[in-house]
Amino acid sequence: GIHMACCPPTRVPALTSPSDYTAVGKTIENQGVPTYVTGTAPSEKGIVLVADIFGVNSGRHKAIADQLAQEGYLVIAPDFFGGKVCTFADLGTPKLGEFLSSYTPEGIAPLFDQAYAYMAENGVKRIGMVAFCWGAWAIFHESARVGDKYVAGVSFHPSVGLENMIFQRSVDDLASKVVQPQLLFPCKDDPDFVKPGGSVVSILQGKPFGADVECVPLEDQNHGFMSQGDISVEAVKRDVGIGMEKAIAFLKKLV
Repeated sequence: GIHMACCPPTRVPALTSPSDYTAVGKTIENQGVPTYVTGTAPSEKGIVLVADIFGVNSGRHKAIADQLAQEGYLVIAPDFFGGKVCTFADLGTPKLGEFLSSYTPEGIAPLFDQAYAYMAENGVKRIGMVAFCWGAWAIFHESARVGDKYVAGVSFHPSVGLENMIFQRSVDDLASKVVQPQLLFPCKDDPDFVKPGGSVVSILQGKPFGADVECVPLEDQNHGFMSQGDISVEAVKRDVGIGMEKAIAFLKKLV
């Protein structure tokens, strides 16, 4: 018979090992920016996926984008790093700080504007964000800059602490500028301020949209698991599944 083992029709993209997964979207040049695009266009609902520092070609980013596209969203994942990425070898070295400090809110703003333009050209009326690690910091800044240009944000293991760690500015000040509901998934080694009862979560919950703010701690997981963790580990697989389920429910309600 036909060998179906590699891609059974019921396969869940995010629950497939990245080495076994073939992305269904395509990478285009959007105004010179390599951008992974998946889903149907035109669509009235879109998602901008903002990868971690290992880039959209790493880990589960494309699989997660494809799974979001199955829910009827046009999903795009721009390269925010100008072709550069970090590697696991860079962690704990000076290269990491150099990399992170080289991307400022002002520097990445034009890339978001190009993403919004692409969405508008494809009929999108409501935009959500789905972000990983560094991406959470980026979408908080976008909220401060463009207001309700996007209507809801999801952040896995949010690295909003970069605001203080790299840029010596207040994380709480950044959170106070956010203008739309956010769903945060902190892991066990993420800072307390992004966990339930922490300052960032409390600030968001105190806003007019606070009833729609959610914080789902995944205390069995380490920072980075959603995009990079080993799916052959049962607890990782379980929590990637929970993360997708809760993220999709949140997005369907608001976007």
